[in-house]
Amino acid sequence: MDVHLLVKNPDLRGALSSIVLSEEGACVDGLRPECVTGTCGHVVVATVSGCSVRQCRRLVERGARVILLAALPTEAERRDYMDAGASDYLPMGTNEEQLRGAVFGPRRDEGVPAMR
Repeated sequence: MDVHLLVKNPDLRGALSSIVLSEEGACVDGLRPECVTGTCGHVVVATVSGCSVRQCRRLVERGARVILLAALPTEAERRDYMDAGASDYLPMGTNEEQLRGAVFGPRRDEGVPAMR
């Protein structure tokens, strides 16, 4: 599974990469052009500072599963991203198990509630 990271902070990017790479068969990349311009069936993990609501919507429309991490989560922002089709909106302090579940677990639209 390809996981694309839209994360500006290099320390956070490194930590997320190590979590993703601990799963067998996973690979990490920055956002590939095909996710923006064509069909993408991959997972995108982004911070809200790295992915606007508009960009989230475009990625979802192209088939990406988008998971947002928010440093200062708010209900209004969560609602905006979820309305744009995000798979999950999680606080930055989410533990590794919750993050792995969001990235590698069943999609919310498969009838499984989101991890909060």
